[in-house]
Amino acid sequence: MTIPRIIIILVSALCIFLYACREIYEPTIDIKGNALVVQGLITDQPGPYHIKLTTTIPFNSGQKSVPVEGAQVSVDDDQGATYIFSEVFPGEYRSSETMIGMIGRSYTLNIHTQDGNNYTSSPQTMLPSIDILSIKPEIAIKTEVYEDELGNLVLREIQGVNAILQVDENYENNPMIRFDSKIVVQYVYPSGEDPPEGPGPLWYCWKIYEQAQGIYNINFPTVDNTPGDISNTVVAFIPRRSVKYYSLPWDRLIQGILLKVSVYTLNQNSYQYYYEVIKQINSDESLFSPIPSQINSNMRCVNDPNKIVVGHFEASSEITNGYIVRDRFYPEQVNFELTNKLDSIPPSNCFDNVKPDFWVNN
Repeated sequence: MTIPRIIIILVSALCIFLYACREIYEPTIDIKGNALVVQGLITDQPGPYHIKLTTTIPFNSGQKSVPVEGAQVSVDDDQGATYIFSEVFPGEYRSSETMIGMIGRSYTLNIHTQDGNNYTSSPQTMLPSIDILSIKPEIAIKTEVYEDELGNLVLREIQGVNAILQVDENYENNPMIRFDSKIVVQYVYPSGEDPPEGPGPLWYCWKIYEQAQGIYNINFPTVDNTPGDISNTVVAFIPRRSVKYYSLPWDRLIQGILLKVSVYTLNQNSYQYYYEVIKQINSDESLFSPIPSQINSNMRCVNDPNKIVVGHFEASSEITNGYIVRDRFYPEQVNFELTNKLDSIPPSNCFDNVKPDFWVNN
């Protein structure tokens, strides 16, 4: 029995079940347009830092979120200092480059919008960062579902390697962390016809994938919301060197793969927020699954406590490491070599017949 036929049978059975119910429940979405959405982060790494302000949109409207322009945005610390954020793009506010967060300090975000509303966050304390000892490789196989040329859903296996975080074990309690990872794929292809005397010039290109796939971005709780072991957390899955997995044309030749891992140490407020977000993203779409407006924000409207605010203001320490992925899948030998080359890699681009300074050959 094919997968599409199974889906049809399951959907039909579900329809019969719903029809048999005596009452129809029509949930009311309690969030309308024009609620403020806040996205902000400051760390102990050099700024500038960014605060992004938008508004929610009516449910199922098909509209795009609207940037909140012309707001007055500032951050206060617990030592009496105030840092002003200036609007650099519609709805995006940036601190000065001299601002730098400090471990142990608490920070409060303040927003005054043109419609006369005042918003503030609860104070966010920046906790000490962890120490990344290494990234351990583990050969892995992932399974994905894709649609073939005939429209059938097909399962296929992807060979690759898990990047596993290894940290200092001398912590009294499991720290609360989140992480993000970027995969940088470096590849080449001819920039023209090859001359008679030998190979011609090449395009040196790199493509940055902002998020690794198929992973949680916190050390997921083991019981309730208690954070799990910080070591042995999978921070990325890197497919082996097959251009199709990186959405590259068949004639591209991958020459190097790099991994950039950033780990943020969270306070309890931020950890709980991300935990709720993950539960929302991985919801089974059951009747009582939470909706985004039910995820508690650490922002509130001062002049109207009943006004809904969505999003989060975060103050976390950060540690970022870059690695060259040295892979030899035949035999299966993979390791992560610490490097500072990722510090200078610009956004995805190509150089014509010029090998960039950050280029690596595996």
